[in-house]
Amino acid sequence: FYFFYAERTPQKKGLDIFETRVARSKNLLAWEYSSKPVLTPSSDEKNCNSDIAFLDLGSAVLIYYANADQVNFSELKQAIFTGTYKQFLEGFFN
Repeated sequence: FYFFYAERTPQKKGLDIFETRVARSKNLLAWEYSSKPVLTPSSDEKNCNSDIAFLDLGSAVLIYYANADQVNFSELKQAIFTGTYKQFLEGFFN
């Protein structure tokens, strides 16, 4: 079981950012948290990347997410991972 969640990351200057992160569990009791963020806002985006959704195409994964400022603005964005959905998920734990 994989769980994606938004986590606030304090910044030294400017607004804090919200990154999408991932955790996994085999039994829903014990969880392993990835040290790698799934989505981090780039310098030309607003401060929050969240509300992630996936479309598994077999040899690629389409990733849809909202980029927002937590107050007034939100837009839907898309990213592409080349590889399988399994490779995408396991890559956060290597």
